[in-house]
Formats: sequence, structure tokens, C-alpha cells
Amino acid sequence: REQQEILEGIRQKRMDRAIEVQSQARSMLGDETFERLMSPQGQQEMAAEIAPVEIEEVETEDQPRFDRFLPPPVGPRELADWSRRLGVDDSTRAIVESLHSDYTNGWASEVTPRLESLQRRAVEMYRTGDDGQFVAATAESVDTVFAERIEALAAIDRLDQTLITDIQSVTGRAEDDEIIRLIGLRREMRRLSPGMQMYSPFQTGHEKDIDLFKAIDDSLEGGDKALAETLVLEQGDALRRTTRSLFEVELEGQKELERTSLMMAMNRRASSDDEDGESGLMASGMEYQRVLQSINAKTAAVAEERLQILRSIRDDAVGALGEAPAKAFRRAYNAQAQPGIYDDERSAETLLRKAGALGSLRD
Repeated sequence: REQQEILEGIRQKRMDRAIEVQSQARSMLGDETFERLMSPQGQQEMAAEIAPVEIEEVETEDQPRFDRFLPPPVGPRELADWSRRLGVDDSTRAIVESLHSDYTNGWASEVTPRLESLQRRAVEMYRTGDDGQFVAATAESVDTVFAERIEALAAIDRLDQTLITDIQSVTGRAEDDEIIRLIGLRREMRRLSPGMQMYSPFQTGHEKDIDLFKAIDDSLEGGDKALAETLVLEQGDALRRTTRSLFEVELEGQKELERTSLMMAMNRRASSDDEDGESGLMASGMEYQRVLQSINAKTAAVAEERLQILRSIRDDAVGALGEAPAKAFRRAYNAQAQPGIYDDERSAETLLRKAGALGSLRD
């Protein structure tokens, strides 16, 4: 019986540790990404793609580096879309491509070093010792990581604005002003959308996170697409303001969650070394719940304002479009609002959508 109690104690500690690790993973990756990685399909994909490598191999110049709160740079596909909208011809195409080359060089000098430093700090912050406990985690280390993240976001904002302004100076047509506004709004929505993935056990849906331009791109073409984009642009200032506010609230909330998670981890270590440490662990657990509830209250207030803008634009578009495109747009909107329903792997529609996205049968 004594051995049984010991085994049960070990089993319980392992379960507690697993729950804690999963909670930290959710906080870092976001609910949607975490669930996808933990699904049977996600496990198979990781098993197929991940191979043992040395750390030095990962830190090569060729490896892409990511942070879920930072967007990718403006790439060739996005630039081609801008050029098409602005009617860039052969006489100005070389200038636009040269401006994009300057942008890429600016990204390499201003963003990439910050991102590399950010990821090194994050890895060090969550490094564990042989006992599985964090060895370099402090509340100050979390603040440093997030301060560096904000600096990177500011650098990206500057680079994006400079590129768009320079391209506008090349085209130089007064009738392009609205197109430039649309391009800027589309890019800003993309720049701010990565942060809208903070895990919350109180989250009831993803509607507050919807990217309207993605819904438009996924469902509409030609004149219908232009009409829907015009309707978004009409409320563009309100959409930009509420999107930025939500992003900032969630970014600050994520920082507070990570600070509190690290305090829990440190108190867990103290509780294993100190007979009275359990009280500190319990107190930090209660603090985590308090912080989580406070974050959700702040997020809910900002999210509700953004939801009103999203629904207003959605309803305007559905009312202005014909029956078939309106139905397609509403479906694309709902697919983002409730991805768990529309991304059912057992559905033939999901398989057909993925098959249609393939470039060729070889893919």
C-alpha cells in the first residue's frame, strides 16, 4: 500500500506538471495553434517534419524566424497585389521593385536582429535544469522580452509606412489616394492580427479576431470584392482604432500571464524545497486566476467595440451584395468566427477546400 501511495503521488505530480506545461504552451502559441498541434493530425505532421538537429543548425541565416505577435514582411505576392491595384506599368515596375528591395534590406537591419534577440531571450527565459525547473526565469526577463517585441513592432510599422508612402510618390495620381488608403488598411490589419490569439478559458469564439479582408479574399471576386472593400474602407478609421486597441490589450495581457506563470513555476520549486512552500504555490495559483479574470474583463470591453464594427460592415456587405456572393461572404465570415465547426477534418468540404488550394497534383 505504501508503494501504491508513492506511485500515486508521482503520477499526480506528472499530471500537474503536464497541465502546467500545456497551460504555458497555450499562452505562448494561442488556443487555435495549440489545439491544432495537439490534434492527431498535428502530431503526425510534427513527427514527419521534426528531425534531431544541433542548436547551431537552427541558428543559420537561411532559417526563417517567427514570433506570433509579429507579422511577416511585405512579400512578392503582397507587392504584386499592390502593383495590380495601382496599375503599375513596365515603366514604374522597376522603381517599385527597387523600393521593395530597400524595404527588405531595412527589415534585415532593423527587424531581424531584434527578432533573433527576442527569441534568444525567450528560449533562455524558459530554459529548464535537470530537475525540470526554470533556471533563468524572472518577472524582469518577461518585461525585457515584451519590450523588445514592442520595439520590433514599431520598426515594422515604420518600414511599412515608408514603403507605402514611397510607392504612392511613384504612382503620383490623385485617384490613387483611396487605393493607397485601402492598401494601408489591409497591411495594418495583417500587422495587428497575429496578436489576436491569446488563449483564454473564457473564450467563446473567434469573431472578435476576424480579418475582414481575408473573408473578402476567400469569397468574392471582381466588382463584388471591390464593393465589399469599399464598405470596409468607409469604417476604416473605427476598424483600425479598435483593432489596435484590442491588439495592445491582448499583448499586455499576455505579458501579465507569462509573468504570473513564471511566478507559479518558481513557487512550485520553492514548495518542493520548503515544507511551507505549498502555501506560496496556492497563493500564486489564486493570483493567476485573478490576473486571468482581470485580463478577460479588459479584453471583453475592447473586443465588444470591435465586434460592433465587424458586424456593421458584415451586414452592410451582405445587404449590398447579390444573393450568391452575400452567402459566400457570410460563410467566409462565419468560418473565421467558428473555426472549430468549419474546419472539421471529417467533412468532405474541408478536404475539397484543401485540395483546391494545392498548386498541382504533385503537392
